[in-house]
Amino acid sequence: QVGAESSPLTLRDVIDRHGGEIWYEREKAAHRAFFRFVLPAATPEDEPVVEERQVTGRPEYYDFDLFKFEDKSIDLDRKLSELTYTVFDTETTGLEPSNGDEIIQIGAARIVNNRLLRQETFDQIVDPERPLKPESIPIHGITEDMVRG
Repeated sequence: QVGAESSPLTLRDVIDRHGGEIWYEREKAAHRAFFRFVLPAATPEDEPVVEERQVTGRPEYYDFDLFKFEDKSIDLDRKLSELTYTVFDTETTGLEPSNGDEIIQIGAARIVNNRLLRQETFDQIVDPERPLKPESIPIHGITEDMVRG
């Protein structure tokens, strides 16, 4: 259970679906016990080095609820690696889109057979015609000069 939401999936279900392993270890002498699990890592492709931003926290906003998904024609038991899908991301003028912050960047990337299709990506800066809130700039790294015009 996560918050008020619950899922019929167990940890074992998630690990099995992603080709992982789980086991129990016990150290009698130290009076300790562990559950250990391993999930396969994706092989990263060579990407340009990007300066990392140090951020202590970032609110996340979701406009969907997969635990209450009703369309039975879609197989929710398939692994992500077996699906073709598009991932979208937006950045806004501030940290509260529900309070009127506007989109300043939208990006999308298509994933097919568990691979990022670099030729099928979209990245667009948008002029919000309003100032950016200073607290958002360290999070997304987009400046007033980048969105102007």
